[in-house]
Amino acid sequence: MNRYLRLAVLLVSVQCVACTSEPEPVNDIGRWQITDSFILSAALSKQGEYTALLFSHGRLAVWDNNTQKRLVDWHAPYVLPDTSMMYMDESARYLFSATRTVVQVWDTMSAEPAGSLVLSVQLGDGSITSLINTMLML
Repeated sequence: MNRYLRLAVLLVSVQCVACTSEPEPVNDIGRWQITDSFILSAALSKQGEYTALLFSHGRLAVWDNNTQKRLVDWHAPYVLPDTSMMYMDESARYLFSATRTVVQVWDTMSAEPAGSLVLSVQLGDGSITSLINTMLML
């Protein structure tokens, strides 16, 4: 009799587990895919209104997250081919991108490059990446 009781408990347990509802699927309303391209670096403005992306093929773009429209799209020769880092200020007005020895400044409001700073003489054998890593360790 004890054996039948165990079997009954097992069958009821299996039924209970089988009847539980499955988790709700993730609701993706409000999400949108910006690109299929490989992204080297990304930044979000402080208020979350703008997204900046640095792509592996020498492209830098800024999107308005509210309207889901691309505001700025810079390509080579403006964006240097070995650009590997990007930073956006809190207001999303300026973007900074960098190669190993050059920092470029971009003005998102005018959609024009604002200038660049070549640091190869100051860095010697170093790189901007190693300089930033050293500063972060301080």
